[in-house]
Amino acid sequence: MKSLTELGCGQAIVADNVFEGCDGLNGGIAVNHGSTQVAISNNLFVNYRGTAITVSSYTTRRSYPSQHAVVSGNIIDLTCVGGQSRARSGILVTASDVTVSDNQVYVRGDLDPNVTGIHIGEPAVNVVVHDNLVRNLGHGLVTRPCRSSVTEVAEDGSFLEGQLPLEWPVGHRYRGWNLVWLGGANINKVCAIAEFDADTCRFKLAQPQRVSVGDAFSVFPPSANWTIRSNTITDCQRPVTLDGFGSPTSVFRDNLITRGQAKGVKDAVAVAGEYKLIGNHLSGFDEPDSASLALHPCRVGRALRNVYLDNIFERCAQPVQERAKGLWAAAVTRGNTFIACPSVPQSVGAAQAEPVVAFIPTSRPTAAVLDAVRVDKPVAVDGRVDEWPWTDTKRLAAIQFTPQGQELLAPKGRMCAAWDDVNLYFAMRFSRPKQTPLKPGLNWAGDGVELSLRGLDASQVTPIFVLWGTVDGTFNASGAMGASASEVQRLEQGASYAVRVADDEWTCEWKLPFAALGLKSAPGKGFKLNVGLRTLADDSWAAWVPTGGRVCEVDAAGALNL
Repeated sequence: MKSLTELGCGQAIVADNVFEGCDGLNGGIAVNHGSTQVAISNNLFVNYRGTAITVSSYTTRRSYPSQHAVVSGNIIDLTCVGGQSRARSGILVTASDVTVSDNQVYVRGDLDPNVTGIHIGEPAVNVVVHDNLVRNLGHGLVTRPCRSSVTEVAEDGSFLEGQLPLEWPVGHRYRGWNLVWLGGANINKVCAIAEFDADTCRFKLAQPQRVSVGDAFSVFPPSANWTIRSNTITDCQRPVTLDGFGSPTSVFRDNLITRGQAKGVKDAVAVAGEYKLIGNHLSGFDEPDSASLALHPCRVGRALRNVYLDNIFERCAQPVQERAKGLWAAAVTRGNTFIACPSVPQSVGAAQAEPVVAFIPTSRPTAAVLDAVRVDKPVAVDGRVDEWPWTDTKRLAAIQFTPQGQELLAPKGRMCAAWDDVNLYFAMRFSRPKQTPLKPGLNWAGDGVELSLRGLDASQVTPIFVLWGTVDGTFNASGAMGASASEVQRLEQGASYAVRVADDEWTCEWKLPFAALGLKSAPGKGFKLNVGLRTLADDSWAAWVPTGGRVCEVDAAGALNL
């Protein structure tokens, strides 16, 4: 691989092609495995049901990430004609040194909630997105964080992980980058990375930390150098979501965002990281309770140094909502103009009034936690779930993300949990595609749910158990995450699973004896947990907690408290 850094590799021009139709299982143009100097231009995508263009830094552990690409002048029609619409993007970028410009991404006819126009993912740096037209989609433009977890810890405190791009030896090698722990003893702590060794693939922190295998984390640069400017985004149900950690050099400016014909728009621009919004025009978000600008707190509690300058809010019911108090007051806010916004006093010849900032408590906790309530008597496991507390939001968890972190427009499922001295119980209910029969199948071959968990008590160490239950009431366990054959057999013999199928949903219940999980009693520290739903009709996955990889990587997922 040393020669690749000296000579360069993967130069290509992909231009002037027509791509029509797709089964949704394969993408159109994909750039990865160390490709550099790639130009993708003037291609047409017609009725395309897969992701059209991908420029990715995620590759095998034997290859470098891609970089230096231009995606320009493509017309991407993602209309689904026949068959089930699948989750897909027009342009997906997770590589560094990429320009995305002068493209059109749209759907004809009714808005398609499964489609994202432009998706930019960390840890990419030096990304420019400008002069694109995005229309009639579920998500217009989104940015997302990256995730990984520790797979091995050395005596010197350095560690291996399993998902981040390996990075070129002549690149930044993550030196001086931020690492924030999403699980383990250091949860929500932000550390500095001293070095990434391109030969051994080991990370070393600037200050030693107690690190354990399975600890989940994200990384983000001190300066991402993202410029997202002069784009037009209209007729989308979630026009813009800036959900990455961001940086002082992450800039969103001079964009035109309008509601158009979209209905039920929750927010026009959602901000959950560190960004500068300058000179944007947000118009027509006049539905009751709709927010033009929705400010979310940092997912790990950092103080965000955001800037909102010279933006125009026109005909907006609530120009600014904040999901934690004080976010607007803590930001730099100057020169913003509010036109025909009912919550902002209109005056002639006076200084521009400040908006009334609406406070809407966030419904998404910084950490994913499900509380299991102790019950006095055993739960009857028959697939009937009406007796579970579906109206108690404190006891519910929503299945509302793709495994890669894309928030779905509506939950695909919900779950509750309970326990007694002997058993752990789960109740789940899932929506089902209309006019499409469910298909059973063990070992992930049909419609079903994956349930993965491991105990957290140091005195009762367990592997990660993976269970798969399908829609005909059968289930099996897997040793894919380290459980031995005997442990898998013990769990299959001890667990119970039942299903009920209705016209608009299917429901299930699980009973997992603690003994079948190799536990003498209920673990005081609870479990690491994740749940994933597979829908065969559109070959999609939805998860409780997005891991960036497999649903069963529970150390990067959520917690179940007893």
